[in-house]
Amino acid sequence: MTDFNTSLTNNQFSSFFNMDADPTSTIEEKGASKLVKLEKNKQFSAVLLAFIKQKINELEDEVDLMETIFIADNVIQHLKNLRTLFRILQEENLSQSLDYALKLSKAWNGILNYQTLATSKEMRADAYEKITKLVELFARFPTADEHALGHYLANYAGENWLPFPFMGILNDLYEENLQNAKRSNLAILIKMISNILESFQIPHT
Repeated sequence: MTDFNTSLTNNQFSSFFNMDADPTSTIEEKGASKLVKLEKNKQFSAVLLAFIKQKINELEDEVDLMETIFIADNVIQHLKNLRTLFRILQEENLSQSLDYALKLSKAWNGILNYQTLATSKEMRADAYEKITKLVELFARFPTADEHALGHYLANYAGENWLPFPFMGILNDLYEENLQNAKRSNLAILIKMISNILESFQIPHT
């Protein structure tokens, strides 16, 4: 019977027990492999984070756009309401009507709210500038003090009484329009509002 130890050559014996393998080399190879995998994971994470950030930015842009549209739609409706109310005043003296005054005040406060919100948003610059001019006009018509039309409209919404100076302003607007409808202050205000609406690309109706 052949002896097991004598049946193996020196090379075979060495190979069998893998005595020539360098253990440190194997460890280094495994370490390098782990580093490669870690680097790949980092790259993947960076790409994933960049993708998520892009989607978040896109979502924020959509939300901002929707908010801008909502705010613009609101002020457009308030401008239309204000213009309609002034047109009604051209035809009928409603200076002593509490309901009419409250509707005026509601429309005006909606426009003021837009002006406040528009300062922090990217709104239509042309429309915003024209609304600002309208607000400034109301603040000094007929006098630049607490008896201005803008002051009464802004501060008496929801009240169940009308200040006499406020009723006087509405009455004067009506009376003046009877004298010269084409060049009256009411006609000017209506034209200004129509011009603002055109800045929002709303047809003149």
